[in-house]
Amino acid sequence: MTGAPHRIVLVLQTAPVSEAAFEPVLRIARRTSARVEGVFVEDSRLLDIAALPSGRFIHAYSHETTSLDERVIRRALRVASGRVRQAFAARISDAAIPGGISARACASLSEAFGEATAGDLVVVPLRRDGSNIGQIAELVRAVTQRIAASLFVLNERGAPAGSILVLFDGDLDDLAAALDLAELLDCPARILAVADSAARSAELAEAARSGLAQLQRPAPIETLTWQDGAALDRAVRAAAPGTLVLDRTGDSARALDLASLLATSTMSLYLRN
Repeated sequence: MTGAPHRIVLVLQTAPVSEAAFEPVLRIARRTSARVEGVFVEDSRLLDIAALPSGRFIHAYSHETTSLDERVIRRALRVASGRVRQAFAARISDAAIPGGISARACASLSEAFGEATAGDLVVVPLRRDGSNIGQIAELVRAVTQRIAASLFVLNERGAPAGSILVLFDGDLDDLAAALDLAELLDCPARILAVADSAARSAELAEAARSGLAQLQRPAPIETLTWQDGAALDRAVRAAAPGTLVLDRTGDSARALDLASLLATSTMSLYLRN
């Protein structure tokens, strides 16, 4: 795989990782020999609030309030962490993939993975109920601006391995990496050449055709302009369920509302370093 990760960091939270989200991680790890590290992220803000003498908990059904007890919260997190860690350890053991498990108490995912490097692939499952979309949106912004790692947001409402949609901006390495990802996930790839003008989009499409010929890997190519936002949105959503692949620092990553796309569709997202 072009630009293959040396380490895959899978975010573990209180809800177990679904099979749909786990399988793409295992496929990439098997083909690239990358180590898979599970990181259980504890919300340090919750612990800080529990430590306050005035902290209160409202029961969902009775609506009664009780005092927050930091020791109880920490114990509950340990229990949840234990279940998730056990499931993760069993999964990578069954797959015979090297890995490890750790825990971090952080206020956000961007804080937890702020020191990730260019050889890392950070993988975050987007829960079916969308309850962690806020944390993911912040992490997406951080990756497009300052965190050097690649990011794979696995939408548990969809099928990340359904198809690969590449927004091509002229970088042939990005194109090759996206096609490699399609091969790893055993799914078809489609290319969108998007630019500020129809003429520039046509130039990008021709560059993509040339790149595909060099790589000897056919894929359909379409052209769009940034001005036709509705058509672009339809094209991206029409590829669902699947994975949208972008250069993390490219024009596409800055132009699209990636958080909204994740929240309102079944698409997954791969931001390549």
